[in-house]
Amino acid sequence: MPHAIQYEIARSVAPGFTLGTFHTFMPAARDKDRSRKASRKRVISLGGRAVTTYYHGATTWTVQTTPQSATNAAIMQMFLDSVEDGQVFWFDPIYAPGHSPNALRAVVLDGDSYSEDRKVRRGAGGGSDMFVFEFKMREVTG
Repeated sequence: MPHAIQYEIARSVAPGFTLGTFHTFMPAARDKDRSRKASRKRVISLGGRAVTTYYHGATTWTVQTTPQSATNAAIMQMFLDSVEDGQVFWFDPIYAPGHSPNALRAVVLDGDSYSEDRKVRRGAGGGSDMFVFEFKMREVTG
């Protein structure tokens, strides 16, 4: 399930990339789950009448990549480290190879961390190992 991500490189610059430039890439995802949570308060009177006050709703995306090579892992680290400060970046969950991203959503990294798990150990000093990343994004509205 490919998708497109577009962001400004700010940290952990991988070889061949330049700080301060915009980068678009398509990490292959094993899972890309959308969830929605409403923030509201419900009050019920003694007579049974309910009143709900709605504050806002938040849409989040939880992404888990397919196993990535060490080279692609460096690009994922560059992306995740660059946006961890709250940088707004662009995410297209329905991007198809050969087409321009057309369903871009403004998002921020949600939560305080991301995970990077070494899934396939191939020896050779770790240069051939495969890594799986998991992170959560929250859509920015307004």
